Formats: sequence, structure tokens, C-alpha cells
Amino acid sequence: MTEPKVHVLRVGSRGRVTLPPAVRERLGAKEGDWLTITREGDGSFWLKFPTAEAEAGAEVKRKVFELFGTIDPEDMLTAEEMRAQRQRP
Repeated sequence: MTEPKVHVLRVGSRGRVTLPPAVRERLGAKEGDWLTITREGDGSFWLKFPTAEAEAGAEVKRKVFELFGTIDPEDMLTAEEMRAQRQRP
């Protein structure tokens, strides 16, 4: 059986979506993995796993939080994220 190219997901009451098993298996996704959602200029969105560089940046965020505790890692940006923001119109 061929895997569909489009999957329809329902947003739960807390804003969560569940990736279908076929998608998780194909991506090798497991609990605790990070995903990025990128909005394109045409309004479309891309869902992807971060690169090894971005994963390393996320690890740095966690370590800074452990050291300083007052900075929420979700509020910090990696160098890659800051560059991407500067390039947006």
C-alpha cells in the first residue's frame, strides 16, 4: 500500500497535533524530538526535523537554562534562528 502524500491532522484542545504512525516511522521521530515549522512567503508551512547544528543549538539553550535558570530556553534563539529572522522582510 502506498503512503499518502497528504495527511490531515486534527488540532486538539491544547493545540497539539499527533503525527500519524507512518509519518513518525518514515522520519524516525520519537518522543522528545524537536521539529521546526517554517512559514513560507506563499503562506504554506513546512514541518521538518532540525539539522544537527540546530539540535546542538537547542542543547546549548538547555545548558544555559540549567546555569542561569531565569532564562526560558523557549525565549532564546540560536544563531541560525537569528540569521533567519534578519533575512525576513
